[in-house]
Amino acid sequence: MRVRRDAAGALARCPGPGAARILLEALAAEDGNDDRLPWHGPAGPTEAQKGELAELRRVNAGSVREVEVSSLRLAAGAEAPRLLRELLAHDDPAVRSAAAVNLLTLADPGAAAAVAARIPGEKEAGIRRRLLGTLAALGGAGADAAFESLLSGEDPDLRVAALEALAGEEAKARAPEGTRLCLGRPDAAFEERIAATLALGRAGGPGAAALLAEILAKASTGEELRASLQALARTRDPAAVPAVAALLPGGGAAGMPADARETADLAVETLGDLRAPEGAPPPHAFVRPPRRQPAPPAAPLPAHGHELFSHRQRLRAESRSLARLRSPPYP
Repeated sequence: MRVRRDAAGALARCPGPGAARILLEALAAEDGNDDRLPWHGPAGPTEAQKGELAELRRVNAGSVREVEVSSLRLAAGAEAPRLLRELLAHDDPAVRSAAAVNLLTLADPGAAAAVAARIPGEKEAGIRRRLLGTLAALGGAGADAAFESLLSGEDPDLRVAALEALAGEEAKARAPEGTRLCLGRPDAAFEERIAATLALGRAGGPGAAALLAEILAKASTGEELRASLQALARTRDPAAVPAVAALLPGGGAAGMPADARETADLAVETLGDLRAPEGAPPPHAFVRPPRRQPAPPAAPLPAHGHELFSHRQRLRAESRSLARLRSPPYP
């Protein structure tokens, strides 16, 4: 198996029709055989062991085929995009996943349609997420239209996976209408609302900050509140500043519960992301060292242990925010 993998990798350095043909033939012939597979003696394997051997061969075959697909991208030249699109329908999930990754690496402008067409019929959840991530990273009008269609569908699991892809750091695709539709669904699960909140922050656009501010104001759990703040930071819209600044406590950090402190820390960082210091109170208004109370000489200083750790965490949050506030504004 190692020899076959190395040979496939070597063919990537010999581009041309001959190398591409060999790689395609190897993809079809790969059976996952390996001289390191267990030997069960003259009696042969039991039925359970046969199942284990079949699974090992399947994994081995996928490992070799992934290398063959990557080499095909380099060896096939101008034919690579077409061949990789065809491999999106391969029987082996490892090949389908590798084909999606390599289409993204090629930045193939025609790949979006092929990837989008494959998503509804993909049964493997992990491969479907990979396809959605590829489609989101490819971006463009075709990808945007595909996501709008997926988010208007009736499959909640597919909607959540699509929203998570749109919220990814590498996502270029945008589907603002479909994202708002998911936020407004009366039957939307908690997971879908969180994913839609983050995707809306990534999509931005007119009215996104105002809608996210409403979601922030209605947040009833810590996860909803954190997702709303992260989404508002992603909008880079100064209009979001008042809603975020309202979360800063007016009386300082003393006596705040742990959850409230975490919220205030995230609000400080969000204000830094928004690059709008003129619209927000100074972060250090609530990040103050704990006051020392009179105590007997033998008593430990209150600024030690968990209290000191919490104070340092808040100082780090303030420092990150102030560093961002000093950065140039977003274009």
